[in-house]
Amino acid sequence: MPIPVETTVLNEATYAVGDYSFLPVSIPVGYTVAYAKLSRALWLDPLTHVQWDISVSQDSGATWVPLASGTSVGGISIDPRTGIPRPFYTVGAGISQPDNPNRQLKGTIHITGGPITTTIYAGLY
Repeated sequence: MPIPVETTVLNEATYAVGDYSFLPVSIPVGYTVAYAKLSRALWLDPLTHVQWDISVSQDSGATWVPLASGTSVGGISIDPRTGIPRPFYTVGAGISQPDNPNRQLKGTIHITGGPITTTIYAGLY
């Protein structure tokens, strides 16, 4: 089993309303789950919404298919199991063809309702 890896795909900044994409990230052989996560630490405005769309390519970026998507609302999000604030919003899914060296991951976020200050990461395991 490969060692889990994570990299920053959009550096900490204040992102205005709009669309932001992270460039394709290569998926090494052996990994079977991909995810993207957004830091919630400075995302306090409950009027701000984020829509995620993550895609995967099996052919070095020639074609892309949707992998995962989701929506989250700003403000403090409490984990009902622990009662403490969630530090991240995460979207991910299993990825096929673990022996394929040509896989890539890319994503887009769509921000509405106001700016957010955050960092966005992509990871594999």
